[in-house]
Amino acid sequence: MTDTCGVCHRPLLDPESRAAGIGPVCAEKFHPPRGRRTAGPDQLTFEEHHVDDTAPATTTYHPLRFATPRLLRFARLIDTERQAQLAKFGDQHHPDGSSTSTNVSLCTKLAEAMRTVNASPAELSWTTIMLEEAYEVGAETDPAKIRAELIQLAAVCAAWIADIDSRPRACAHCEQPITGDGLTWTGPMPAPGEDEYLVPRYHLSRDYPDCRRASGADPTPEQPR
Repeated sequence: MTDTCGVCHRPLLDPESRAAGIGPVCAEKFHPPRGRRTAGPDQLTFEEHHVDDTAPATTTYHPLRFATPRLLRFARLIDTERQAQLAKFGDQHHPDGSSTSTNVSLCTKLAEAMRTVNASPAELSWTTIMLEEAYEVGAETDPAKIRAELIQLAAVCAAWIADIDSRPRACAHCEQPITGDGLTWTGPMPAPGEDEYLVPRYHLSRDYPDCRRASGADPTPEQPR
């Protein structure tokens, strides 16, 4: 899916054009309508789709383009986890948990307690922020408000993961942070769909020969300083 034509780079507003990656005018140039020419036995042919020029323009929002940095990675990880859940449990349907006044009352008190904790800079942490949002979910009874609170909870989780990803990774051998600019670490490439954060990293610098050997990289002789 793309929201610009691959030939003239103009915006594509029709969903079929966005799926094809080319607008109807440019498609006319490269794929004339049936009857104008016949493809030879060594040429590929493409199914033609009717484009309704009178249809209202759709949004140009791209499902894999986000304004927030590193949010795409989070969305892909969530998609992978959801596929695993669906494969293991199927399409799940459970009560919201707000059917009893006891649950709502308890979550309301816990949410208020976490707001008090988060008001103190010395106590504020990602865990307390997440718990405040989670308890606010349980304190609601209206499905629309529950849904809104869940979105806020998911946004907090995305921000927390982005913060973790921005920190220096620890070496899988010596467990010390890998810092510096340029080529500072080595390690295996993540498999397709694998979370790259779970793939071990090792110091690449010659100052860490044991880490280089643990990673499987060929040891490099020490150069005179």
